[in-house]
Amino acid sequence: MLSTRQIRNKYLFIPYYFLFMNINVLKGIGYLRKRQGNGAWEKSRRAKV
Repeated sequence: MLSTRQIRNKYLFIPYYFLFMNINVLKGIGYLRKRQGNGAWEKSRRAKV
């Protein structure tokens, strides 16, 4: 909302950052519970040339 009005305030960015990160952590926990995943990264396959 602030970026559309070209308002840049460093003090408003800090609470926004922590709120955004905490929301995404909760969404990730919900995703792992719903999908019954383990959260580990899978190794990608390499393309054969």
